[in-house]
Amino acid sequence: MIKLMIADDYPMIRKRIRNILADEPDMEVTCEAGNGKEIFEMLMMYEVDMIILDFNMPDMSGLEILEKLRTSNPGIPVLMLSAHSEGMYVRKSISAGASGFISKESAREELAVMIRKISSEKILKY
Repeated sequence: MIKLMIADDYPMIRKRIRNILADEPDMEVTCEAGNGKEIFEMLMMYEVDMIILDFNMPDMSGLEILEKLRTSNPGIPVLMLSAHSEGMYVRKSISAGASGFISKESAREELAVMIRKISSEKILKY
């Protein structure tokens, strides 16, 4: 079972992601966060195998959160999620340590596939 955290400042987006993943038998959304502070609080309370992190967050940018996660929780893969799919966002995310990047527009079709891909790569790496 892949335990996931959804981190997005919009509750409707978190709900949409949760609904997309609801029928995936090998995935479970264990917690949600609406800002950077909540992400780190949730990590102290829940065990997660991967974080789905929005690029644009209110208190810290997704990149700032990602950089902090790489220091505090380097073993947890992070899948960046954004409304922007331009190459600049992808490159910045991967350079900062993201395990992958997906646009919100393609989430319905690609999210579960990308999560499984990142999860299997993590198993091979560690």
